[in-house]
Amino acid sequence: MAFLANNIDLASLLKNKKKITNALIIVLALMVSFNIYSRQNKLNLSIKSKVELENKRNRLLDMLSISETKITAYKNLLVDRDLTSVINAVNQIARDSRVKIVSVKPRKEQDFIIYKKMSVGVFLLADNYHRVGEFVSRLESSSDIYKLEVLKIIPAKKLSSTVGSGVAQEEGASLFIEAEISRFSFQQ
Repeated sequence: MAFLANNIDLASLLKNKKKITNALIIVLALMVSFNIYSRQNKLNLSIKSKVELENKRNRLLDMLSISETKITAYKNLLVDRDLTSVINAVNQIARDSRVKIVSVKPRKEQDFIIYKKMSVGVFLLADNYHRVGEFVSRLESSSDIYKLEVLKIIPAKKLSSTVGSGVAQEEGASLFIEAEISRFSFQQ
């Protein structure tokens, strides 16, 4: 009977030969496609991580570009000028504010690592505090960067026999102003 069972198994195998072959082909095809899918999935993940890294780099480069643009704008704002142009600009601002300049004393130019500072001592006469405020406001809103480092306002009545008292009386001004104005510019 064992021989008969082997014959039956063999006979059934021969009958189902096409089905078994098809099943083996399907299993083999599934294994090959799974290997292809695994490789493609790894490649896809690798590409995604590279794209993410490149996007981060692009964002960083964009930020650097914006910072560079801002720095260039600030450098253009702080254009190097000589002391004469600073005095002329302060004179124009005083004229527009209806404040009279009595005297101007240029100070020594100071050089720093990135910028230089030009200072001017100015003595002014004004009719009232509003004119002084207008002068300071125009100075601060100027397109150039000025710093008002000293501002002393003395009523003309309280001036003793100084240079300012005689001039203030002649001009009919009620306020004598001593100011030190500085302008900054980038080193080239």
